[in-house]
Amino acid sequence: MENLQAMIERYKAEMMKAASRSALPPQESVQPAPPEPAPVPVPAPPRPEPPPASAPSPQPAAPAVPPPPLPPDEPEINPPEANPQDDPLQPIAPEADTYENFLRENTKTGILRVQAYAGRQAVPVPGAQVTVSRTFSDGTKEFASGVTDENGIFDNIVLPAPDKALAEAPTGEAPYATYDIRVTHPGYRTEVYQQVPIFDGIKSIQPVRFLPDRSVS
Repeated sequence: MENLQAMIERYKAEMMKAASRSALPPQESVQPAPPEPAPVPVPAPPRPEPPPASAPSPQPAAPAVPPPPLPPDEPEINPPEANPQDDPLQPIAPEADTYENFLRENTKTGILRVQAYAGRQAVPVPGAQVTVSRTFSDGTKEFASGVTDENGIFDNIVLPAPDKALAEAPTGEAPYATYDIRVTHPGYRTEVYQQVPIFDGIKSIQPVRFLPDRSVS
């Protein structure tokens, strides 16, 4: 019995030893974790540049105020060229007559040519408007009107005139008829010639010298 008991005890001891060995798991070798790499510094994103200050928008320039226009030139009045000392016919002033009486007393005709130019008679002015008139006690009557040609000439204007025999018999009556001539053209000053004499059977030439109109820019 003692041997059996001893065997049991020895068996129990071995079993306990074996159990103690199997209860503990085998130790695994634990490798130390590699050190984490040092963080790489990330450069901060560049700060956005502030937008450039916008230049002030240019203010629109005030519109130029044109100078006030010059007043239109008054017509240039050209009185009779001869004076009483040079021409014995000029002192005879035309009588304030009626239109009908004038035609009754001026049964003959004379011829008038109007020649318009600019500068020193070197540049003819075509297209100038010519008006020939005479003032009577009963109003102003127009005898002829037209325009100058490419040579600046308005020609063969037939006008009533007294008989040339009056020049041979000094009766106190003028041996000619007088007319007013008005000549206009855009860009030039209006020219007016007063008391231009017209003789029976004679062609009279009236030169017209145009000057620039200062009121036209």
